[in-house]
Order: sequence, then C-alpha cells, then structure tokens
Amino acid sequence: MSRRTHSRHTVGDPPDRTTRRGILTGAGVAAGMAAGLGAAGAMAPRPALAAPEQRLRSYYDVRDFGATGDGNADDQPAIQDAIDAASASADGLPQGGGAVVFLPSGLYRVGRTLRIEKSNVGLVGIGAGSVIQGAAAEGHIIYAGTPDPSTPVRNVFFEHFAVTAAVRKVSGAGIFCEHAERYRIDDVKAAPQEVGPGPLHDAFYFRFFDTCVLSNVMAIAHHAGVTLHGKPNQSYGAGFWLIGGSRVIADLEKGSVGVHIGGSSGGIVLEDVDVIVNETNVLIDDALSGTINREIFLNQCFIDSASGHGLDVAAGSVALLHLNNTWVSASGRNVFGTPDPPPSDGFPRGNNINYRSDPDAAAPNRRGLNTVIVDGCRIFNAYGSGIAAGSGKWIITGSNVLYNGLGKNGGHGIALLGDQVSEAIINANIVSDNGSPEGEPSRQLGEGIHIGPGVRNYIVTHNIVRDNATGQIVDRGRGNKIVKDNLTN
Repeated sequence: MSRRTHSRHTVGDPPDRTTRRGILTGAGVAAGMAAGLGAAGAMAPRPALAAPEQRLRSYYDVRDFGATGDGNADDQPAIQDAIDAASASADGLPQGGGAVVFLPSGLYRVGRTLRIEKSNVGLVGIGAGSVIQGAAAEGHIIYAGTPDPSTPVRNVFFEHFAVTAAVRKVSGAGIFCEHAERYRIDDVKAAPQEVGPGPLHDAFYFRFFDTCVLSNVMAIAHHAGVTLHGKPNQSYGAGFWLIGGSRVIADLEKGSVGVHIGGSSGGIVLEDVDVIVNETNVLIDDALSGTINREIFLNQCFIDSASGHGLDVAAGSVALLHLNNTWVSASGRNVFGTPDPPPSDGFPRGNNINYRSDPDAAAPNRRGLNTVIVDGCRIFNAYGSGIAAGSGKWIITGSNVLYNGLGKNGGHGIALLGDQVSEAIINANIVSDNGSPEGEPSRQLGEGIHIGPGVRNYIVTHNIVRDNATGQIVDRGRGNKIVKDNLTN
C-alpha cells in the first residue's frame, strides 16, 4: 500500500515561489498583469470572485454553527451541523468531500452521538482545552464510519482534543470506529478532565479496521481502553498501530482491560506504549470475532502493575506474538487501593506473561499455530510467575526474568507447564531471584526454569540461572531435549 501526502490549499493561496514551479507560476501571473494594462497604464477589470459561501471551504468552526462551549447548553446539534457541512464540502470531486471541523477552547456538552459518516473529515481542537463531554449514560459519544462496507468511509482524523462524559457511562465508547479505513487519532485524551476515576465505559473502539493509527493518546476507561477486532472472514482487520507515547490506564475497577485484541486482526503494533493499572493490561483472544489473530508485535512497551495478568493470551488465539525490548512487571499486585480485587496469592494467578492452555483436550489442536518470541525483555516483580507458558511454541532469548513469585504461593521465573507446549528454545537469559514471597523470607516457593511433565522438543542452553528459591532448572519433561551449558548455583 502506498502512502500519500496531501497538500491542502484553500482558494486564493499565493503561488509558492520557493520552487521552480512556483517561480514560473508567479512569472506567469506577472505577465498576465502586464498584458492587462492599457495604454494609460490602468489595470484591466478583474473578474468578480464568487461569494465565499459559493467557494470551496476547508475549515468549519463549530461556533459559527451555534455551539457555545459553555458546558451547559447541548452543543450536539451545532457540532453535527458543522460535521455535515464539512462532509458535504467539495462533494463530487474525485476524492469526495471533506474538511476540518474546528473546536475552539471550550466544554462542549453533547446529548446524543456525534456522527462522521463521510470520508476526509477531521475533528480538530487546540488540545486538552477543547473538550467534548457526553451527557448520556449509554451509547457512543463520537461515531465514525459506516455499518455498510460497500460505502466505505476513509481518511477520518481526530486531533488535539479531549472526550469525556458528564455521567458514568454504562455502554459505548468515547470514539467508536466501524469499517474504519486509514483513520488517524493523534493527541486525543479519552479520559476525565482531571486526574481521577474516569466515567468512560470504553475509550477507543475499532470494530473492523484497515490501516489505522493511534498516536500520543490517553485512554482511561472502566471497561476497556483500546479495543479492536476484524471480521471473521479476514476482510477487515489488517494494520493497526498504537504508538508514540500513548498511555492506557484503568478506572480502578475489577474487570478492566487496557488493550483488548479480540480476533481476526493482523499487523498489530504496540510501540512506545504505557499500559498500566488495569486488571488485565493486554488481553489477546478471539472472543469478539471467533477467528484467530495473525501477528501481533509489542516493541519498547511498558506493561505494568496489572492486578491480574500483565499479558493474558488465550490458547490458539494468535499465530505470532513477538515481544521485543519490552518491560512487563508487577502483575498480581493490588494497586487499586481497595480490597477488590485482592492481591494475587501467586502462581497460577498474577503472571506477567500468561499464555493459557486449551481447557478442551479433545478440541482440534490449534496450539501448533502459536509462536511466541520474547527477545530482550525485562520481566520482573510478578506475584505469580514471570512467564507461564501453557501452550504454544516459544523462543525466549536475551531477557532478564527476575524477582517473580512475590505472592504467598510463590511462582517461577519461566514455566513450561505441560504437553500443550510443543516446542521451546530458552537461550542466553538471566533468570534469578524468583520464588521468594514478599515479606515472608521463610517461605520459598518457586524455580528459575520449570519444565513440567509432558513438555518435549526443547533446548535450554547458555542461561544464567541462580538464586531462585526451590531450584534453578527443574526438568520434568519427557524427552527430545537439550539442557546444557547453563550457569547455575
């Protein structure tokens, strides 16, 4: 897919004289002016310009349509009028209509959903001072897209504003995108106006997408921060980037998910993202589409302080999961300041990376589809285990796995749990100080590298494994293996 840059000039812009084309254009204008001079040197009459309302517009200020931004009046009709006008702008041109809807500083209360249903429309503010505040407990605050993929809505963009709610939402998203093609959300805060519990149910939700970007966003919601999934037939669900200093935080509530990748999705990249203080920070399954995800990459992320698992993956739900230079820490710790949910007692709960086994042993074997690569990561301070591998194929290399097993039941550094783990390479890691429950020095419950019964086809070599509570490398696997050249004490 090619990337295009568009220069947007309104009617009446002067020629650009910094380029050869601009110089020639400027020269042509000058020649035309000279030709229009009469013998007396007078300028020939200029043709009348069209009235402003008849010319192409690219900028629509919501206050021109009656929005007050005072936090009291319902500004939904005025903002929707501005969106509709922008959507109709240049209608009939090859790329369709489109323009910018501008939100000056203000608190814009909306009683109903704002809807963008045409391509090339942007909603742009001046930063956190431009706030759209939903007034209803149910439904989306902003909807962008279409339920009908035969009439796609493309190139929608949101920039430099905040979206929140005046009441605690029980359904809907701050921004909900459907059949979204080439959407961009940049510097948008889906969060409370002040630091504290967030009223949003979902922050950003993408239901069917193709090449979309969220950058430098903040999401605080009591159900899910960022949710995405494609179609079961894989016709939508390709290319999604959550990047650039984005932060996803919970609303201090049991059941919250930071990022939920719910199936039929591929080319998913989380990079330079901070996902913290949710019950589950990152959840990967196929519950929203019923079809496996294809490839998911986490690069230079911080996955921190989940009350449950930091990264929780359902068996058979992703073909390739790659964590690179990522920090996963402090899972199972009660950071909510309330007894609900309580802190994890330790393994099998509260794991930094939890890859589930398939509960139905008679089900068709999808486990071979799953490859997990953990490269150059720091995985530490879980109440349960650092890595709990219940299924899949694993490559764990160049990572630090330290100080896990802090709950009263302890936990392992790296655990291959049973015969649903079909292959594994564990190489050149430092695995130390796992299995010592916090505040209970007399309790020692956890191993550095734990290989459970039934595991086969594995190589464990060139690791430093030391100072773990009840064992360094404990091998109960059943064969076809190489376990050697590790430094243990």
